[in-house]
Amino acid sequence: MTARPRLTPAMADTRRAVRVLLRDVFPEALEAMTKMPGCAGGTGYDVPLDAPLVLVGLSGGADSLALAAATAFEAQRSGVRAGAVIVDHGLQQGSAEVAARAADQARSLGLSPVTVTEVTVGGRVDPQGRIETQVTA
Repeated sequence: MTARPRLTPAMADTRRAVRVLLRDVFPEALEAMTKMPGCAGGTGYDVPLDAPLVLVGLSGGADSLALAAATAFEAQRSGVRAGAVIVDHGLQQGSAEVAARAADQARSLGLSPVTVTEVTVGGRVDPQGRIETQVTA
């Protein structure tokens, strides 16, 4: 049997915050879970396909990955489906690989759907010195 990693106080706080948010925003989802056979008490292991969907913006960094892991864990127990959106801005060399790795990590957490969107960021400086940006997908 493989030992589970220790739940750190920071991750416990993150999970708690996600749990409160999901149950505040989607109270009907948890109520539906408690009525399903095999899901007594809202344990949430059989989330219906028509359950609400929450999406996590995932950059692949430690903060967004922690949020994605907490959301994957808590969504299932709250009667909500959870997925991820990764945006590849193409602003750094190797950004496509970072986006692909983030998508793989999201899938390994059980998030679905997982989408990677590539965008082109352009811009110019207006006469007043302000930067105007334009994003196209």
